[in-house]
Amino acid sequence: MKPTPYFSLPTFLTTTFLFSMIVASQLLNGCASTPDTSSSTVPDAPSLSETLQIQCNQDDMSACFHLGIAHLEGREDENITPNIHTAIPYFDKACTGDLPQACLVLGSAYAHGQGLPKDELRAVQLFEKACNADVFTACGQLANAYYSGMAVEPDIPRAVQLFEKACLNHVPSACFQLGLAFLSGEGIAPDTRRAIQLFEQACQADIPEACFFLADMHAHGQLLPHDQARAAQLYEKSCAQNYAQACHHLGLAYFQGSGVVPDQPRAIQLIEQACNADLPGACNDLGLIFSIKDSAHHNDMRAFRLFEKTCQANFQPACLNLATAYYEGSGVDPDSVRATQLVDQACQADIPNACLILGVAYFQGEGVPADKKRAAQIFKSACKAGNAQACAFAKNPRHPDLLH
Repeated sequence: MKPTPYFSLPTFLTTTFLFSMIVASQLLNGCASTPDTSSSTVPDAPSLSETLQIQCNQDDMSACFHLGIAHLEGREDENITPNIHTAIPYFDKACTGDLPQACLVLGSAYAHGQGLPKDELRAVQLFEKACNADVFTACGQLANAYYSGMAVEPDIPRAVQLFEKACLNHVPSACFQLGLAFLSGEGIAPDTRRAIQLFEQACQADIPEACFFLADMHAHGQLLPHDQARAAQLYEKSCAQNYAQACHHLGLAYFQGSGVVPDQPRAIQLIEQACNADLPGACNDLGLIFSIKDSAHHNDMRAFRLFEKTCQANFQPACLNLATAYYEGSGVDPDSVRATQLVDQACQADIPNACLILGVAYFQGEGVPADKKRAAQIFKSACKAGNAQACAFAKNPRHPDLLH
């Protein structure tokens, strides 16, 4: 018995705040405006960065903050290349001078070890300082710290309070996290209707994880009406914001014609995009597409390489598919020993059917010395785990499927 193709199940990734997004959000949410430099149009007048430097030297903290932004993002018109290391001292000065937006950016740098040694405790302190000054994105960051236990004791109720504070003050990523809390009932009474409302609010504000959650609910008919077309629309929106899982699921929708007109080239493009973003399930599924015999995209060598790469990343479903390639000699020389080693590895990881296949290998002596006693033990164990075929083999060692 050879392994059957194993398609990955969706997994949900924890939301993170990218450093560049934090900076951009603060420019949009309450930071003092860039100083007036209209005089820079006069010949020989100081450039914008020179004006900011003069004002920063005079302890204008807003100028220091904007100068930090200039160095962080770069300014081609003034030959300033992006450099977080030159930006950090300006954010540090502005934060010390009680500009809370700068404390948020500095905290994020400490949290991620960007431009500074990683120091999660210092990051939490800075997030708290900024949150107390009503920089609400910082409240969301502080909530994440309390939720995950980053440098503080985990405190789910406190995290939920902070997510709610940030959400009420127009931080959409916090609305998404608050929705997760309402969905799970962690730190707050469960309320699926409120959770969905918050996901929709966050999705409308272009939080890709929220759109993905809603899409998956529609795709599986869980908590929302089963609607493949609506699911595809939401996957599309999330994928457009480079959320790899959404691109993966949208690719599968195009491959299967679920809610969209089937389009295999588009499907492959999307799944490959997700694979290139290091999403192992996407790489596994891409390998399966290339392994389909008599298809326009059949390419055993490419399928083998994808399974091998993804198995090496410890994604066990790909290891089971890699075993198929070794058993069948698809894209690689046949090697039943290596194949059975991979099946054993997948069985230990509880991948469906892997233990059944391992039992058959021991029964028939494929890749291992024949050992019917060991095969019987494996079948009994797989049967207890709910594998009906393993139960049949355990009950009847002379089952026709075992003897050919």
